[in-house]
Amino acid sequence: MNLTYYIKTVTLFLFFQSLKTDQPESQSLGDEAFENQRFEWALHYYDKERNDSLNPVLNFKLAQTFYQLNDLDSTKYYAALAYQQIPQSSDIDPYILSNQILEFLKEIKAYELAWSLSDIYKSTNANYQKHLIDYQNTDLASAYEIARLKSLITFLIILFLTSIGFIIYGVVFVQNKKGKFVRRIRNSTKEISKLEDKIATLNDENSTKDRLFSVIGHDLRGPIGSLKGILELTQTKELKGKELMDFIPNLIADVERVQFTLNNLLNWGQAQMNKTQVRKGTVTLRKVVDSNIQLLQKSASDKSIKIIQNINEKVKFWADKHHIDIIIRNLLSNAIKFTPENGLITLEVFDAKDGFWELHIKDTGVGLEASVIESILNTSRVHSTYGTQNEKGTGIGLSLCLDMVTRNNGQMTVASEPGKGSTFMIKLPAKLGRSVSKPISNQKGN
Repeated sequence: MNLTYYIKTVTLFLFFQSLKTDQPESQSLGDEAFENQRFEWALHYYDKERNDSLNPVLNFKLAQTFYQLNDLDSTKYYAALAYQQIPQSSDIDPYILSNQILEFLKEIKAYELAWSLSDIYKSTNANYQKHLIDYQNTDLASAYEIARLKSLITFLIILFLTSIGFIIYGVVFVQNKKGKFVRRIRNSTKEISKLEDKIATLNDENSTKDRLFSVIGHDLRGPIGSLKGILELTQTKELKGKELMDFIPNLIADVERVQFTLNNLLNWGQAQMNKTQVRKGTVTLRKVVDSNIQLLQKSASDKSIKIIQNINEKVKFWADKHHIDIIIRNLLSNAIKFTPENGLITLEVFDAKDGFWELHIKDTGVGLEASVIESILNTSRVHSTYGTQNEKGTGIGLSLCLDMVTRNNGQMTVASEPGKGSTFMIKLPAKLGRSVSKPISNQKGN
């Protein structure tokens, strides 16, 4: 049994101890025996508590103990039993425990059992998400404003219909009042249109707020929680020396992902408030691309994805270097996310004429539907999906890319078909006074 998995398992047991502080003495002895790798004794103590009551936490511990004893059938049995008992137990968080059990089954490669339990997970997860959404939508000021505007629209519609009635009356009996009522109708229609626009704006703001809560609640909480767990193990001296060093690469990767997400959130937030400043200058594209390939190489290597860049050092943009860095990082990260194992990502530059270079980032990934492409190129929407290995994204990156390309007087287009990969094309101004008039490239494999 590898050391990394054992340490993760011990961390799970510490988590379960925090779920129930009134554990029976034998169960505490079982935890102690498990931590000391005395698995037969741990099984003995846990087994003494089996018939007391429904206890999904205890049954999950039994599953982990049987796995350490290489009894895979018993492992699956008790993991499934624990999962099925979750809805009947009121003193645990069903979302957290169900996630832990599914992660455990994936860790031991019991994929079929994990899949069969997924319906229960979806139900539990849906209830948890509902509570989160209910909490997020407690913005009473916005809700009150929307309700007030809807009431006003209803009133104006009634006024509109009343005005129509007066027009009919005026046509028959009072021809000289026709013009007055027509003007009232026009004004009412304009007011309705303005109020509908305000409601749409408020709904967009609420959608943005919900998206930010989702990013903070999922993309940031997970890596930070992992870091906290490792630090606590280090503080209690349960993790030290070589064991700690084994975790360092994963911790660095988690921190880099958090930093990447936070930078995207900050830049996206500034863009939404129109506070992004464009500081144009000469940008050597090859240097920016090499830097980002190096930064994301581990993510690509984890999926055995090959990255090839065909960019000559003579290619220079006239744009904001910081913006170009963000654009390339997000598009390259997106390509890795949606390209399956052993895939290929290619970066090339073409002369688009009229003083522009066009960068192509092409992948052999899952491809995109036409409706998804339309959503990506619509600046008012944020589109998010899972990657080929269920990588979670915020959906902000592509929206940010489109905004920054536009701010640098460029264009972003997408060519893709489902199952045939995607090509993101970024057209930006070339450095003033360039002498090259045809496509140039320089092969380099990564």
